[in-house]
Amino acid sequence: MQKELKYIKRKIDILCIAIMGDPTNPDNPGYNIRIDRLEQSNKLKNKILCVLGIGVVSSFLRIIISFFK
Repeated sequence: MQKELKYIKRKIDILCIAIMGDPTNPDNPGYNIRIDRLEQSNKLKNKILCVLGIGVVSSFLRIIISFFK
């Protein structure tokens, strides 16, 4: 019974380190930090795509307007 509890405790510790990260090793971030970094990079990509989309649409509309003048 004691061996099983130690085994379960070790597995739970591994899962906690994977989720929260290793506080003694800054090179090993947890999944929470990784997901936050991915969300931040996606926000920047979405803003860039939005600006490019607005530029393409406005250029296209200027071409159409100048064609009908």
